[in-house]
Amino acid sequence: MSAAGSPPSQDMGQQELLQHLLGSAERTPCMQLVLDTDWSTTPAGPVPSWPATLQTALSTALTSRFPMLVMAGPELTMVYNDGYAPMLGDRHPAAMGQPLHQVWSDVWPTIAPMIADVVDGQRANYFGDLELSMTRNGYDEQTFFTFSYSPLLDATGAVVGVLDTALETTSQVLAARRLELVQHTSAVAGRQHPDVAAACTAVLQALDGAPDIAHAGIYLRGDALVGGPLAPQVFGLPAEAAAVLQPVLTNLPAGDLLEDPTDVWGEPSAPAASPVARTITLPLHAAGTEEAVGVLVVRTHAQLPVDEDYRVTLRLLAAQVATAVGNARVNADAARSTRLLETMSAAFCSVDREWRCTYLNGPAEELLRLTRDQAVGKVMWDLFPAAEHSIIGQTYRQVLATGQPATFDAYYPAPLDTWFDIRVTPDADGLSVFFLDITDRVQQQQRTELLAQVTAELTGMLDAETAVARLAELVVPRLGDWSLVTVVGEEQHGNATRRSLRDVGAWHTDPQLRPVVRRYADTRIPALTDQSFLARALAEDAIVQAGSGAAAQIRAVLHPGEAADLIAELAPESITVLPMRGRGRITGLLTLFGGPGRAPLTGADLAAAADLAARAGLALDNARLYTEQAGLAATLQRSLLTSPPEPDHAQVVVRYEPAAQAAQVGGDWYDAFLQHDGATMIVIGDVAGHDTAAAAAMGQLRGLLRGIATYSGAGPADVLRGLDTSMQVLQITTLATAAIARFEQTPDEVERGVTRMIWANAGHPPPIVINPDGTHRILAPWKGELLLGVNADTTRTEQVTTLDRGATVLLYTDGLIERRTSDLDDGLARLTNAITELGDATLDDLCDGIITRMVDGRPDDDIALVAVRLHRQDRPRPTEAGPRNVPDGVPKPAHPAR
Repeated sequence: MSAAGSPPSQDMGQQELLQHLLGSAERTPCMQLVLDTDWSTTPAGPVPSWPATLQTALSTALTSRFPMLVMAGPELTMVYNDGYAPMLGDRHPAAMGQPLHQVWSDVWPTIAPMIADVVDGQRANYFGDLELSMTRNGYDEQTFFTFSYSPLLDATGAVVGVLDTALETTSQVLAARRLELVQHTSAVAGRQHPDVAAACTAVLQALDGAPDIAHAGIYLRGDALVGGPLAPQVFGLPAEAAAVLQPVLTNLPAGDLLEDPTDVWGEPSAPAASPVARTITLPLHAAGTEEAVGVLVVRTHAQLPVDEDYRVTLRLLAAQVATAVGNARVNADAARSTRLLETMSAAFCSVDREWRCTYLNGPAEELLRLTRDQAVGKVMWDLFPAAEHSIIGQTYRQVLATGQPATFDAYYPAPLDTWFDIRVTPDADGLSVFFLDITDRVQQQQRTELLAQVTAELTGMLDAETAVARLAELVVPRLGDWSLVTVVGEEQHGNATRRSLRDVGAWHTDPQLRPVVRRYADTRIPALTDQSFLARALAEDAIVQAGSGAAAQIRAVLHPGEAADLIAELAPESITVLPMRGRGRITGLLTLFGGPGRAPLTGADLAAAADLAARAGLALDNARLYTEQAGLAATLQRSLLTSPPEPDHAQVVVRYEPAAQAAQVGGDWYDAFLQHDGATMIVIGDVAGHDTAAAAAMGQLRGLLRGIATYSGAGPADVLRGLDTSMQVLQITTLATAAIARFEQTPDEVERGVTRMIWANAGHPPPIVINPDGTHRILAPWKGELLLGVNADTTRTEQVTTLDRGATVLLYTDGLIERRTSDLDDGLARLTNAITELGDATLDDLCDGIITRMVDGRPDDDIALVAVRLHRQDRPRPTEAGPRNVPDGVPKPAHPAR
């Protein structure tokens, strides 16, 4: 995972930046904890050094009311909000700023591959109701979570962190599986069993392996089910347990249960094995009476505390066991089961094989909005016509045909407009159906998924405006039937409606109306009046809504014309305009329209829409700041580099290409100048680092080197030695690589048309010579000497090569050939292939072509490139080389053309 990338706010102090990112929101406990944390001591480092993506994610998470966790940098340093904190238990607040694998060490083996998949694949994942065993409240606890991990990408596409949007679903999962256990036990208890032993064995087999039951056993009184006194009977218990349970049964109050940490199975005591496990003893009542004929003994789950829901489940299980063993009093036991069903929080109904409703409990009446008198005896498809051919009817028919139970989620439309978790089991008479209203959970999940998707879109695209425009499509139909996204420019011309507004995104849930919406978006801004909904939202910096008859209200605040006609055709029933806020200004507006029967957003949906608008606003604002920083950085970098001289018949071309993370300055440099004897010096160098400090050091070294070389007239090795000494004396502690080439001629060499190149290398990639015939050679590949700034006493040597007229020399920094996915040798091979492909190109075209082929306009690192072509001296200077440019006082070398 890359931690590279410089945020747009790199020049701010940490506290100033954090206050900036949190905006004007009221400071919550977790916000304050983040402000109080010394992030420079954490693996993530100081916040100003974080990439812009991480800073945006931190701002988004801390200002959101949904549970969110930002995992920053390679160590996945934790930054979470107040919604996430309760999931940590007693690990909060110490978890803030700590590596994820230390805080969640107990679940790390499970989640580590999931996070690795997000980082390696650069794609989000999603897990519903995932089981995690953790110790967060003093004991090993079974928990369940629905969550999504999304990669946080920097401007180069590298993963610099992970966003976790999570929702704990432990209570829902436990409720669902306990209902399934009761349902399954009920089906077993309802079968015909030849005797009491068979019935007890069958129900204990049903309980065996159930997640919420560690052990189960049954004790029955000897005279409870037969006519005379017999010895007590035990099933699933040690024989000696009968003596322990007989007085318990005698003293157990009617309808009560007994909780005891001791274990009748002879295993270690609860405090040693589990602080929450209990042995629960529940009375088994003879059918139709309050008389206890025995007890059900259950050892609870070692990782789950015994709460009221757990007790209700155990009471229901005890009722089913009593039904099984009291076969002679089936009708009375059925009445008891019915009474227990009425006390359940889950809804229950039964239907016969003719699809007639035979029973509804109280919660079912409430959820289905029917009384028993209205439902019992009626055909289900008449009561709920939308269910017959939906997944509900299909599954009911399948269960009845196969005899196999089924569990599924289903939506029933208006008037119920409800999501249900349905568990259906076949029985002798038809079907037994348990169901729960999970609408809130589904909508919360949908909102969470939408927030995660929008966050991924906003943080994963380089063009924030394009990403924000996509918001119009993403929110439909979840939050509206159609939508528009508007960006607000910084120019103002006197009133709100004449600000620089542009509709950049438009979408409709109906494909046939999308062209109409797009045309409306093209025409509405000029048609807005000062009373328009957009103008009000801008002026008031607040959400603006209208309900019934919104089309007429919108048309009334538009100038007559095409836009007013189009809104009449689109006919929205409701409108919600949400400002997209940046830092101290509105950067855009999200407008949501509802069709017939759709009221303006309220409650959680309105909060989710406001959250999305806030994220989009910050993304636009960050893009503006990022662009400004990029321009400043590029201007600063280029100001440190100068145009080369153009001596007789030597053409010098330079190129500088900043990294794709354009808000950076760096230490790459080139130089070309003449020494006082007329020799041409070419320099390429790279200071370690990608920040203003590296740029400053580069400026120092470049100035020192050209000063030493121009004053002394020394060769490359002596210049490097002088620079080493100057760095030591001036206490310049940076490290740098450099290669220097000096081009010189004797009169004889002028006559023969050759030039000597004397060069030295301090840890830099090797020069490349391109011969006049197009062949090339790498000069002593990877034989560079020690870097500058390491040892001022190091020996510097020179090498000499003779160049024919028409030869080209290429010097470059490692950004041209270095890639994350390959080594430098592979990069050098790609460079030489590019040189071969470009053939006899002009020097300018050669340099441009090399950069295009090597990085395609998006380098991972800064690139500096300097090339020298030695034109023939027996002819005038060629036009393509441009005019001669030599400082005054430098001698003009004699050559045949002169």
